[in-house]
Amino acid sequence: MASLFAVPVTLAAMAGTQFYYSQQSVMSKFLNDSEMENYFQKFISFTGRNFKSTEEYQMRFSIFEENFNKIQAHNEADEHPFKLAMNYMGDWTHEEYQERLGFMSTREKSVQSRGEISEETANALPKSVNWVEKGAVQAIKNQGSCGSCWTFSATSAVESAWYVKNGELLDLSEQQMVDCAKNIQGCCMGCQGGSMEVAFQYIINAPGQESESDYSYTAEDGDCQFDSSKSVAYISKYEQVPANSTEHLKAAISLTPVSVAIEADTFYFQFYESGLLTSASQCGNALDHGVTADGYGVDENGDGYFLVRNSWGPDWGLDGYVKIADGADNQGGVCGILMDASYPIAKAK
Repeated sequence: MASLFAVPVTLAAMAGTQFYYSQQSVMSKFLNDSEMENYFQKFISFTGRNFKSTEEYQMRFSIFEENFNKIQAHNEADEHPFKLAMNYMGDWTHEEYQERLGFMSTREKSVQSRGEISEETANALPKSVNWVEKGAVQAIKNQGSCGSCWTFSATSAVESAWYVKNGELLDLSEQQMVDCAKNIQGCCMGCQGGSMEVAFQYIINAPGQESESDYSYTAEDGDCQFDSSKSVAYISKYEQVPANSTEHLKAAISLTPVSVAIEADTFYFQFYESGLLTSASQCGNALDHGVTADGYGVDENGDGYFLVRNSWGPDWGLDGYVKIADGADNQGGVCGILMDASYPIAKAK
């Protein structure tokens, strides 16, 4: 998506400064006109927005105000087990928000049925797994306005698979796949979207993946600059998790973080701050976004969840994460999380 502002917000700014509100940090009420204007000015300062005209300013302010009031109404109603918060996407239209959602499924229909897992295996699964606490994942990254979620999901899975196999946590290049993983299995168009499984196949074929420092992220489509002599991580294959099975996904996550596809094109997901997404009314199963399941567990209310890593910076959600309820096998899981999951197998160093 082309920048809407004369001075666009940088990836570093989005990742390094916090801008959001909760009921406590602003006030537990709706803002009057003057308060809203002041709050929008703070938003402009945070994001580096520089509007080209008064008309553009007024349009963005109207979007911001509408989003703010919808967020506040949700939190005031207190009808759901999760809270929303304003963030740097506060003055985006819904269509602009959707443009950063770039997942394309390439999974064969034969894998779309639920697999079998023995009762013994299910009972032997750990009650909780958290690869973040194990030091197996990199810091949260930010894809910016490029629809490259699929490369961030795949890369985080490869980084973790390499750690699990070799005990070394690398920072790998997403831009390599944005530029190079194209026209594979009829898929992948860089910032216009792609598939994690195709990304894995590309890394197998390349072979290997360069480091972030050697092939840095630009949030734009570019010409392929891959140099195989600079590859630092390799995978031998990837596994597809049978669809529509909470136990199968947990079994996979117990081995390594797993790339998963979800539906994320809802207002609830855009402004998620904390708590548990629990139903199709909050996000359905029309898969459009690639993320990574870095763990699972049970919250303080006894509800099971998957700990899901996003690629929208640490100021979105729970320090860059979202908790999605487990279960709902027959419907593909909450947000469709059980429908299209896969993980890479790293080669030994």
